[in-house]
Amino acid sequence: MSDRSVLRPRVGGAPCEVTANMTGPRLPRAVRYVLRGGAYTGSTAGLLGEHVCAVTIAAASGRLWRGSEKAFHARRSREVDTAVSNDYTTGEDHGKQPFVTDIESESLGNTDYRRTLWTGRHLQLTVMSIDVGDDVGLEVHPDNDQFLRVEQGTGRTQMGPAEGDLNFVRDVKDDDIIMVPAGIWHNVVNTGDKPLKLYALYGPPDHEPATVHPAHRDAGKDPNED
Repeated sequence: MSDRSVLRPRVGGAPCEVTANMTGPRLPRAVRYVLRGGAYTGSTAGLLGEHVCAVTIAAASGRLWRGSEKAFHARRSREVDTAVSNDYTTGEDHGKQPFVTDIESESLGNTDYRRTLWTGRHLQLTVMSIDVGDDVGLEVHPDNDQFLRVEQGTGRTQMGPAEGDLNFVRDVKDDDIIMVPAGIWHNVVNTGDKPLKLYALYGPPDHEPATVHPAHRDAGKDPNED
């Protein structure tokens, strides 16, 4: 690839020129803000326009987004729709009915930060996609045991008795499982160069049935989340 991309999408009426080694403060300010997960207060068209630039930067750098532009825009559209409606229970939950699925395909095909697939009385199944450089988020479930299995990528899990005492640290990869006892602080960090795909079982359920968080920041906006 040449040092300068031939793609120059327009952002806010100005061309967004992209170079293969463009990083940090060299990015347009609005695009830097969106890429690091900031809230956006402009128009939907403006948001999607900025992500055209973001996708192009991803293509130039080969690390920010590994999917197609179509998949990126589909995900961004879901984020915009969800943010406007403030309703995060928009998915299809098969709970309280018999259910069979290829969990590997479900996990690898998922591009949402979190999506619940099945919510029963005592158990809940979710799939997650953790972006490069992101994490699940340090948290504790006082009453929920949790099982996680990595289907793609590499990461690091940290667990411990207190938020400031994560004395259990292990690297994880494809096919590894993580068992989190109730009351234990825990996190999983994506340390690789592609999205970390995993699925999780909670007992009892931890999220509202049909919960979908297109991006990590949506979990913090969801009024149903603690």
